[in-house]
Formats: sequence, C-alpha cells, structure tokens
Amino acid sequence: MDEPGSTILLIGDNEERSKATVQKIYNESYCIRAVDADIDINNSVEADLIIIEVEQTEDEERALVEKVFESRRETPIIFLAENKDEKHKKKILSCGATECLIKPVSKDELLNVLDEILNLNKWYKEVNSDGK
Repeated sequence: MDEPGSTILLIGDNEERSKATVQKIYNESYCIRAVDADIDINNSVEADLIIIEVEQTEDEERALVEKVFESRRETPIIFLAENKDEKHKKKILSCGATECLIKPVSKDELLNVLDEILNLNKWYKEVNSDGK
C-alpha cells in the first residue's frame, strides 16, 4: 500500500454515490476530499489522485475528464463509469483518464487500483526528479 497521507480528490455529482465511494476507501489511510463536479478544478485542493464519479451524458463525461486532465496533467485520474460500453471506456481513457472502472466496483478492486496507480505515480515522480 502507498504510504499514509495520499490525498484523493473525489469529483462527483451525486452526494449519496460520493459517500458510498468514500466509505469504500475511508479506513485505508487516505485523505479524501469530495467536491462537486461543478468546482473550478484549478482552485481546488492539491491531490495525489483524482476520482471522477459522475452520471452525465457521454459527451459531458468526456469533457469533464478532458478539463481535469488539462488542469492536472501530473495527477492520475480514475473514472468510475456507469456505462458498461467498452467504446465509452476507451473514449474516457483517450481523454486523459489513467483508468476507467466499470461499476459496480468492489472495495478490493478499487483499493488495488488506487494502490497501483499511487505507487507507480510516486515512483515516476522520484525517477523524474533525480535528474533535475
């Protein structure tokens, strides 16, 4: 597991869904900040990873992922999708998401993906900061 203290920004458009996702990862030593999907991402908290969990049209979902990716290129993005269409998943990934998980997502699956991405991102930052 990644060291305690990793900050996760959860961007959502449904308070109940966001609470359920926070509950899945709450006891895992992450600092989780849940914000509404309408937030100005440039003025929100710094994060080690961003989870986007919205239920919008496919075009709106892709636009949100693109907006977040453009603002936070160094921050991995996990998109939790209601849509079970593989084409939609591929489009979300092409917009800048690091991973797109199709719901329902188990606690173990979500934690494994979080750990993998956070550890890889930490390693990447360490490797790239050595030569600077």
